[in-house]
Amino acid sequence: MGTRLRRLKAQLKGQILSDGKCLSGKNRLTEHEIDNLQSYYGSAIRRNHSSVQNMRQAIWAIFLHKLSTDEYPQHGFCPIGEDSWCGFKKAEASGKSYKQKNSLPVAVVEAMRPIFRDLSHPDLLKNVCMENTKPE
Repeated sequence: MGTRLRRLKAQLKGQILSDGKCLSGKNRLTEHEIDNLQSYYGSAIRRNHSSVQNMRQAIWAIFLHKLSTDEYPQHGFCPIGEDSWCGFKKAEASGKSYKQKNSLPVAVVEAMRPIFRDLSHPDLLKNVCMENTKPE
């Protein structure tokens, strides 16, 4: 994930996205944001290692989470309950209000869509899925 996002950032350096701004910069795709996304991706794989479908759902939850705003919450794939990593779902479970933070502009997230699509492909994920391992 990190390598692919850094490559995208380099490829689109200086190009203007649909929102009239560059891919990188403040509140956009920064090195810190790439590191976070890479960490979230790894966690999605490790937490759901027994099911390709669960891995895919967790990966797309990251993508949608980055699109989410207070006006348009995108938490359908986020885990439910007070133990969720998703602040929105935690707040919802405990009956508290939640203010969205850490979302990215739509143009930035859409530029990352092909990477999420590729890295959530079932053929790739089945190589790391425990449901496909057989005892020898």
